[in-house]
Amino acid sequence: MGWALLYSVRKASERAIATVDKRLVRIEKRRRITGPNTVSSRYHTVKENTAIWDTWDWSARGEEWTEDVRRYRGIDPGVWKGQLVDELIVGRVPQDSVVLEIGPGAGRWSEFLLQRAGRLILADISSKCVEICRERFGEDPRVELHRIDDGTLSFVGDDVVDVVWAYDVFVHINPEDTDRYLGEIRRVLRSGGTGVIHHPGTYANEDAHTKGYRSHVTAQLFADIASKHGLAVLEQDRSLSHMPGDVVSVLSKE
Repeated sequence: MGWALLYSVRKASERAIATVDKRLVRIEKRRRITGPNTVSSRYHTVKENTAIWDTWDWSARGEEWTEDVRRYRGIDPGVWKGQLVDELIVGRVPQDSVVLEIGPGAGRWSEFLLQRAGRLILADISSKCVEICRERFGEDPRVELHRIDDGTLSFVGDDVVDVVWAYDVFVHINPEDTDRYLGEIRRVLRSGGTGVIHHPGTYANEDAHTKGYRSHVTAQLFADIASKHGLAVLEQDRSLSHMPGDVVSVLSKE
């Protein structure tokens, strides 16, 4: 069998596998299936995400995604950011509270959380992001910095956090890792504590999903996983995210 024929067979097999994978992912989302053997868990892994954010150009401090709201929603970025801060940070983070931010990046939201927090714990899988935040906020005695290197929040004790915040983070986390994180979030939250988590919802088409590097999580799947871990879903807001299809869920530990 010649090279050209073998190559065409290989390409046809790759296309067939890709088609089957898409169908399996749809089933996994519909049936709320998570775990290490799922197709969804092969994408948006910790290794992938770490490689992306450790090599990202953070010179704009993540504000490039603030600017995206003009393109995606036709909204002035400053107006949008001010509304999000007012409603989700000022409105949801009590003054002098203990706040855990998962995935601060370059600190785009950390600076506003720090205006509310009595103790701010910043945790990221990217060593580069941890160092950027250390340079930016490390002089403040209220700030703690941690690198997430085992997929858990083991550096935070049980029942000590008032608010968990994550924006532009869980949109890139696969269902299996989302499941593990939500279990950890419940563990670290005090009774009555709040989680404000931005994550994927439902997209108009696969192109929007792929170009936005969104994981295979839906609003319903996220809510189901949260409920499994004993976190009440107070609301799921689709209007405050910068990209259509995203959701901001507000959770509570009862």
